[in-house]
Amino acid sequence: GGCDESLPGNGFVRHMQVIYSDPGQKLSMTGLLGSLQEHALQGTMTISLKSEGDTTIISTTYHVSGHFPGGLEKIAVPVDQVITEQFTRLGKQIDGTL
Repeated sequence: GGCDESLPGNGFVRHMQVIYSDPGQKLSMTGLLGSLQEHALQGTMTISLKSEGDTTIISTTYHVSGHFPGGLEKIAVPVDQVITEQFTRLGKQIDGTL
């Protein structure tokens, strides 16, 4: 399914929809995050988990294509920064350091 976020006035926003799930291994979702939703874009995010001893390595890729005014290069770095921040917070929450 999808991940819906409630908005005031009974509104909602659907961020992404699961298109592949291999529990403990890989999750793929399609959709756009934040302000990317306002543009003629498509996106697929894949989250992979890899066990290394007592540690689980989480890696993610987010492929976005389509038309963005001024080119996708214009937003690549800020989008990467936001995703990096979110996954860093996730790691800290899992580790108990948040």
